[in-house]
Amino acid sequence: RKPATKPRTRTRTRTRRRDATNFSRDAPTRVKFTRPTTKSITFAATQPTSIAATSKHAKGILKNATCDNAKRKQRQGPGRKTRRRKRHAKSAKPRRRTRRTWAWSSEEGTFTVPSTLARAPTWWELSVDELKGLILVNLNWYQYFNICRYDQVHKILTDEHKNLSIVNNTTILKLVARTGNFIPTPSANQIVFNVRRSLNIFCIRVYKCITKSVYWNLITQGAEEARSAGLVRWRPRVFHHSDAVLKKQRDFFFSEANNTWRNNRGRFPALRSTLAIFESETLKKAEAISKSLHGCKWQNLSVPERLAIRELRSDPHVRLCKADKGMGPGIVSNSIEKQQLYLTLHDSAGTYKELVGATVESVLRSTHEDFQRIAAPFRKIKGFQSLFRTFDKYHKCCLEEPKLCPLKLLYKIHKPGTSVRPIIDNTNYYTSQMSTFLHYQLGQKVFQNPFVLKDSLTLIRQLKEVQVSAGHNLRFATFDVTALYPSIDLERGLKSLKWFLETFCFEFEPAVTELILVLARFVLTHCYISCPEVSANPFLQLIGTAMGTSFAVVYANIHLIFVETSIIHSFNVCFNFYSRFIDDGICLWHGSDEEFQRLRKPITN
Repeated sequence: RKPATKPRTRTRTRTRRRDATNFSRDAPTRVKFTRPTTKSITFAATQPTSIAATSKHAKGILKNATCDNAKRKQRQGPGRKTRRRKRHAKSAKPRRRTRRTWAWSSEEGTFTVPSTLARAPTWWELSVDELKGLILVNLNWYQYFNICRYDQVHKILTDEHKNLSIVNNTTILKLVARTGNFIPTPSANQIVFNVRRSLNIFCIRVYKCITKSVYWNLITQGAEEARSAGLVRWRPRVFHHSDAVLKKQRDFFFSEANNTWRNNRGRFPALRSTLAIFESETLKKAEAISKSLHGCKWQNLSVPERLAIRELRSDPHVRLCKADKGMGPGIVSNSIEKQQLYLTLHDSAGTYKELVGATVESVLRSTHEDFQRIAAPFRKIKGFQSLFRTFDKYHKCCLEEPKLCPLKLLYKIHKPGTSVRPIIDNTNYYTSQMSTFLHYQLGQKVFQNPFVLKDSLTLIRQLKEVQVSAGHNLRFATFDVTALYPSIDLERGLKSLKWFLETFCFEFEPAVTELILVLARFVLTHCYISCPEVSANPFLQLIGTAMGTSFAVVYANIHLIFVETSIIHSFNVCFNFYSRFIDDGICLWHGSDEEFQRLRKPITN
């Protein structure tokens, strides 16, 4: 609100001392103040007095105001909030009260607010540890995501679609802006469906706990053998089954056809009946809740927003998309989406190859045969049996529910024109478990490298420790690798991986090193993609690695470490600082311009 030329004043009695500001000497029992108040308030006395007398007079005013207010409250009696506060104070922990000190300066009678009332320091006044503690640690993921989220909806549309009513509808734009962390309230019919699925998952987890207790000795023995073989402890991925497969697995686990349950059901005689009673009672309650909520359930979507969702789903011209760098959601024309998918899969470099006449089942069958052939020599090594048993369980689920990697696009809104970043998600794909295993084995060594950044706070800490002389000639230089993931040659990337294992992972056993190299080649050469918008045939990635897999980040970092290590050691005298986050690098250069030009040649080549 625009401030007035003359501040509005009013008279009020306050009990707190900090409200008794900008007062007058002529009002011994009333306090006169103006809003908005400031941190340092100047008062004018009617006649010149000493600072000690003014301070004594101010304390008397505050004391009289407090006594008058206390007498008034004593006549009225405690209010509802006061009674509630006293009731809670009996069971609460006693708080430690700190006495506030009021400072008076001799220049024009300036009254200074104590430090406990002063403003909080801004982020640039904090140290790195304070910044991390106050901003990051105290936030949960939901709050942090809201801070980083953009509410703007980006439009990537053709000229004929820019004037569509659905694109300019404010209700639809507000609804699209909430995507990412917004989950609509499920309908009453969905409650029973979700409860049935949760019950199936719960029963399967109970059975897995039983098998873990039955085969606990074998599990601990396998883990000890893997540790002695030199494998780093890792957490396998969980396969996300469909509802039909979950129901089928649950029926099999607690049936006579399952040897584990048939041989150990005597140890848990009341388990099946307990699960049946629990399931029936839970379903009854879910159905009762569903019936009671019909027509009266509170929804976090209004009626226009629900109509907007139906309109978005049924519109054949536009679809929702995501922007790169976490810059929020967007609306894109279907024609632009199909064009960008086609250009990505048929680029000039020949990154992807279309497999004409191949099916999903045939591709996964050939992939499984190739894996059995490369895994045969390693299955005999003691310590690898539990690892390949984990792989076999995951591969069995992949063959039961065949699926290839879908291709998704992130639109680079921050760059001119229409450019995209292809993302290939390998969830529930055949090589997903092996990719996770490679990430765990190599990730710790990669992020321990002095040139690799883990996050932005690491860069802040490193820059804080940089020593700069008085007569320095430092200049910042930054670089970016264009299309890092799909541009790494297969043989050169595997050569980089072998060099990294020999240089930084010397404590690995030879069998572990050979296993990592074999699995890495298998993961990189068996990335099959499905894109029904472009073709019904699957595609095979021939160059680089797929962005979206867990092994891709480690593999790309290893390749850049191999490239930059020799260059950095050659120009070590000219570097004051050098660091890199995946494909974005930064350095402090204090050499000459001629040396910097010589540095650019090996980096760009």
